Amino acid sequence: MKLAFNLSTTALSLCAVCCCNVLLTQAQTPLILLAGQSNMVGSPNEAGERYEQDVLARTNTIQPGLTFDNLLPLLVSPAMQQTNITTEFRRELVDLLTRILGYVHNGTDVVPEHQVDLLIELGQRFPTLYTSLADPLGNVYCSDVTPPIAVQEFMSAVPLSPNSGCGNPYGPELVLGHTLGFLPDGKESGSDLSFIMPKVSRGGTQIRGNWSKAEGDLWSTLQSRIAHIDSVSTQCQTGSGCSWDAFVWFQGENDSMDQPNAENYEGDLITFLADVRAELFAAGTRYAAPEEIPVVIVQIGSFFRAREFGTVVARAQASVAASDAFASIVWTDDLGTFYHYDASSQLIIGDRVARALEGLWKDTIVMPPLDRSWFGSCQQNGQKCHTNAACCGGKCAYSRCGT
Repeated sequence: MKLAFNLSTTALSLCAVCCCNVLLTQAQTPLILLAGQSNMVGSPNEAGERYEQDVLARTNTIQPGLTFDNLLPLLVSPAMQQTNITTEFRRELVDLLTRILGYVHNGTDVVPEHQVDLLIELGQRFPTLYTSLADPLGNVYCSDVTPPIAVQEFMSAVPLSPNSGCGNPYGPELVLGHTLGFLPDGKESGSDLSFIMPKVSRGGTQIRGNWSKAEGDLWSTLQSRIAHIDSVSTQCQTGSGCSWDAFVWFQGENDSMDQPNAENYEGDLITFLADVRAELFAAGTRYAAPEEIPVVIVQIGSFFRAREFGTVVARAQASVAASDAFASIVWTDDLGTFYHYDASSQLIIGDRVARALEGLWKDTIVMPPLDRSWFGSCQQNGQKCHTNAACCGGKCAYSRCGT
């Protein structure tokens, strides 16, 4: 049975439906541990067609992709605040993603249109989200470390913002922190609720060779970050302290390019999660047992699913989440098609992680199922495509059907 999670300024209570297995008197600050490789670091400004081609060709020519600064003016425009988003504004957003990310917009590639729909839905669900993204968030904090690093060099938590040093310039934590901060009794209702997201991340890593307790060169840094809970923030040194309340894992890309790593990934991930949970439990958590600590696994996306062993890793991630009563999977294969997720994709992923965490905490998965209708072919006889799409030449398309 997953635990019910109620955010409050006086106490954070987690009880099973049938019985309580934690101390309700503890008003500890929640900590959400984030770890993984370059997409957890962030790197959204490096997502784009030319960048991806150059990276794979091992050249040094990099053309920046869609940046937060490109995207934000449209997200905060009055047109985004309307109850009914106009076709013209939707088309403007689609054109921005298409032009900067280098998609060939010929009626067959609908990734930009799909992401625009998701961005609009996110903005409608949280009306103040986009206007608050650029400024530090007063009740949510983050810290980042790129291993290896000494304990005394751990960065203390700072208010969450795109340029707070918690990513490059941000990863999924940006919208994750905002949308969790919008939960009942959170920021929008004026409370002083706080939570902190420490991150340990490094690009180009493999789960066994880099992260595992048995062999990984990054394990000691991850372990130290967990154990030295008082170094995260002064909030963890005063009052009732802090509690490790969840773990978010965003990795698997490099294991998709190696057959032994891919085939061993499921077992390696199970072992790794057990080791991380044991460390979190020992360091301090409100949960009654290590295996009850919620885990969110961000599944690899379409770029790495297309690698030779990508589907093996993706299936392993899904299998581990399905077999774990306190874990959830976040899908990303409907988002950007590049090595790194673009700026808009990172915003969407952050929201999906927040939904997954909220579902685990409340013992109900609130994330809607992925609409895959736009992935495949469609019929001209009116078969429904994704929201606002039309069937064009056997494919679902949006604003430029037939061009």
